Amino acid sequence: MTMYPGLIRALFNNSRRRLTHLLCALAVTFLLSAPSAVCSHDEEPSGAAGSLIPLSVLGKAAIGLEVKAIERKPRPMVIRVPGKIEILPSRQFEQHAPLSGRISKVCVFPGDAARQGQELAVLDSLEMNQLAAQLLQSKLDTESEYARQKTALDEEVRQAEARLNLSESSYKRFLRLIEERIAAQKDVLQAQNELELAQTRLKTARQNREITLKALEGKINLVQQPLRQRLIMLGMDETRVEEMLKRQTTFTSVPILCARAGVVTAIHASPGQSIDPTVNLFTIADLSRVWATANVYEDDMSRMRLGEPVEVHVHALSGQAVTGRLTFIGQQVDPQTRTLPVRAELDNPGLRLKPDMFAELCVETSDSTPVMTLPHDAVIQKGGHWLVFKEMPGGFLPLFIRTGRTFGDQIEVREGLAPGDRIVVRGAFQLSAELIKSQEGNAPFASPTEGEHAGEAEHGKTNGTFSLNMQTGLVVICAAFLLGLAVSAVFMSRGKGVHLTVNDLKEPEFAPPGHDGSTSAETGSSTRHPADQGAGGKYNPHD
Repeated sequence: MTMYPGLIRALFNNSRRRLTHLLCALAVTFLLSAPSAVCSHDEEPSGAAGSLIPLSVLGKAAIGLEVKAIERKPRPMVIRVPGKIEILPSRQFEQHAPLSGRISKVCVFPGDAARQGQELAVLDSLEMNQLAAQLLQSKLDTESEYARQKTALDEEVRQAEARLNLSESSYKRFLRLIEERIAAQKDVLQAQNELELAQTRLKTARQNREITLKALEGKINLVQQPLRQRLIMLGMDETRVEEMLKRQTTFTSVPILCARAGVVTAIHASPGQSIDPTVNLFTIADLSRVWATANVYEDDMSRMRLGEPVEVHVHALSGQAVTGRLTFIGQQVDPQTRTLPVRAELDNPGLRLKPDMFAELCVETSDSTPVMTLPHDAVIQKGGHWLVFKEMPGGFLPLFIRTGRTFGDQIEVREGLAPGDRIVVRGAFQLSAELIKSQEGNAPFASPTEGEHAGEAEHGKTNGTFSLNMQTGLVVICAAFLLGLAVSAVFMSRGKGVHLTVNDLKEPEFAPPGHDGSTSAETGSSTRHPADQGAGGKYNPHD
């Protein structure tokens, strides 16, 4: 063990490097083969989804089978872009307090539906008390003035009536005297003139009273009506104002009423908060109509036209579509995203669409592309994938397909079929049940021999597929291993190799017996202890 120390060290280092090479190769093999194994499970299935399903004429009639040839037809080109639901700015408003005060009560919560005129909060305001007192004072002043004027005018009318009565009695007395030839004719004429004068004065007094009272009533309305209207505009009910004027008592609390119907989206008021008319208390939005907004890329800008139909799919509504029209196309491109904003206005019955919901906008452009479509009843879902039944000689073959857009009751077929293929468009669900039964070996419309042959063919196909997958996997692993060796060699090329020299293979010289293992200062050679020698004082190479 001590004869060739340099050789032993070199072999040890070489083994360690080889082990490092092997570990690097295995690591690269694992990293390269693992993703391919994962990706193989995520591939979309294609081709046949099962064995051929034979059906007799009686079976076709019992199922009610209908087969049609698929063909390409021009369909409008649809641009799909992600977007969201937004509130129309013209249908959203902020509710402010009409005057300064302190909030004593909040009557609604976020999300509540508020009707026009509904009480949202109650405000205690000194300004309201002063305004009510001013209305009461003006009412008292104008009514007292009206009463004084009416009393004076009524007195004038009574005096005019008394003069008229006196003139009438005097005129009648002179008429009797003139009949008895006691009075002169001029006295009769004078009494008649006084009677006419009294009648004129009475008429004038009555007209004066009527005109003056009407003027006073107009003054009362002119003074009180603005104050009354201001109280009503500030939120006071007209009945409550009339009750206040009747009882001649003021009030300090005033309700904050909703200006328009909508949904309370935000509340910024709290009891005890002091506010002024500039403070926003509630945010209310009318959600009967909303926007669906999105950003389209530059490549699709030329295809966009105002008024084009838009179909909006909202994920929160289980894919239900809402239709509308494109009402806005932006005029400026976002320099960061290179997109152009567009939006569509939608009706929102039942308020199903909520602000900030994620949505997908499908804009039908005037450009058309030929596509293959099938009725929804012709496409069956199996294991998270879609399949159809193609008519073949001797039966119907289930095929996996890849679907695309939806056109009413039609669905686009992107892969898996070719124009002219005859596909089952009615009765596909019953054929799907027959497919399950045939896979279990219990197909009622297939003979036993046919079922056995179908099972053997399917089993052979499965084994062939498995063998092909195994071969592909082995090839991938071998290639990855070789690539790992190459990569590890490149990374380890800077390490030192094994370099054996003559000194490493040369036998060491030993001092004669009797010397200790110390180094001689005179000769500079090393000596070995007799215990390190073999029997008889000779060197034993096996040691």
